Amino acid sequence: MTEQTQAVAVPTLKIQVVAVVFEEGQGQKEYNYFAPADARTGQYAAVYSPQSTGFPFKIVRIVRDNVIDVEGKANKSIWGAFDETFAKAVQERTEHMAHVKSQLAQKRRQFEERELFTVMAKSDPEVAALLQELDGFQV
Repeated sequence: MTEQTQAVAVPTLKIQVVAVVFEEGQGQKEYNYFAPADARTGQYAAVYSPQSTGFPFKIVRIVRDNVIDVEGKANKSIWGAFDETFAKAVQERTEHMAHVKSQLAQKRRQFEERELFTVMAKSDPEVAALLQELDGFQV
């Protein structure tokens, strides 16, 4: 009886080796990991870490991409790479919207105050005189 072997189709992946650090700062030890070809220096990555409490992964920073791993130190892969561009854009937009809303609220208060004084000035000559004096100060 002859045994036939079938070739298993393994998808081709575009990968690279990246160097990561587990903490920010100068002189941190670098670890090599397999990563997708589009992972870049400066991005963050999630890696498996059995020492982590709670979730079994840790967030690291990619400090070098396209590492030439001649010693074959890379034996694990990152779960995924990402950067903070989206989060920063959302933060900037949120802060801008809050600033615009604040300006609109201030303008509304000024308008309501002015309208109230105008109505009061119609029935009170003292308020009318004060409002006229206030208008003289406005630039």
